[in-house]
Amino acid sequence: MVVEQVAATPTRAGGIELTYALPRSADVTIEVRNVAGRSVATIPAPAGRGGPDRVLWNGLSAGGQGVPNGRTSSC
Repeated sequence: MVVEQVAATPTRAGGIELTYALPRSADVTIEVRNVAGRSVATIPAPAGRGGPDRVLWNGLSAGGQGVPNGRTSSC
């Protein structure tokens, strides 16, 4: 399935708002990867329903360190 309309927007509190849209209901797992492709964080996502949705991420890796700015892509 193709995830559509992926965007990452910084929040005033210092986190990131991740927005996306699904063409239909599906289970969703959000994984943040570094530029080398290694997973740095997995973000709990709501039950994936079709249409737009959003998730807030605190910007920290699984180990609690800050993650540098990067780019947005989808799979």
